[in-house]
Amino acid sequence: MSPPSSATKKKRRRRRRFAIVDCEDEVEFSYVAIAYSRLLSFSSKSSSNSSSNQEEEEEEEIWEHHRVPEGELPDMSEIETYDGIVITGSRHSAVDGVKSMRWMKHLKQFLERVARLRNEKKQPKIFAVNFGAHVLCEALGGKVRRRNNSSNDREEPEAIGKFTCEFDAE
Repeated sequence: MSPPSSATKKKRRRRRRFAIVDCEDEVEFSYVAIAYSRLLSFSSKSSSNSSSNQEEEEEEEIWEHHRVPEGELPDMSEIETYDGIVITGSRHSAVDGVKSMRWMKHLKQFLERVARLRNEKKQPKIFAVNFGAHVLCEALGGKVRRRNNSSNDREEPEAIGKFTCEFDAE
């Protein structure tokens, strides 16, 4: 029996699902979330041949935009269907706002729940930028603090920017 010709190859679709968790409450900065999705997106239609069953695979990426300040977060009952979550920056400070702004508190609780999935279900990969990284740090049990302006590079050589994330050594 001869192998199937290229005309009889089966096509299989693989869907990858991603969430942009937009932490900016100023609508005019929404373009940043869109830029992240385009920057991080690979070719939405990449094909690869499988030598054993002569199938061609098409990959499709779906990017969903969730505006956290408006109460939008990915549904936890579907979280295992996501391949990744991107948490954007914000003009707000996680140091000052997590305790006072309701949407920041909801974001932190959401990230705590996603982090607990590690042993239970498929946990999506998380990419967090600036503010998003600070909220993720706190959700994982760390403390975000403002760097002291008088500190020099010899005291904190690994620190970049105005904030640091610290975890207690256990």
